[in-house]
Amino acid sequence: MTHEIATGDDGTLRLTIAGELDVVSVYDLRPVLDTLVTGRPRRVEVDLSRLRILDSSGVGALISLYKRVRAQGGEVVVTGL
Repeated sequence: MTHEIATGDDGTLRLTIAGELDVVSVYDLRPVLDTLVTGRPRRVEVDLSRLRILDSSGVGALISLYKRVRAQGGEVVVTGL
């Protein structure tokens, strides 16, 4: 699994995840998600178009991101499904 983070002109954080997001690789992504949430983003776009495999552990991490950002008043949009 690899990831890229970019900030758009409008302040939107764009997280692109590529490869495999599974029980093994999710542990590498969790600190990245923690850092994103700490910044209190207003909008996060998660691009999964380059993701080959997503298991329940990966889905759980994305749901956790969604809930945490929403609790801070932000929004999360998932693209590339």
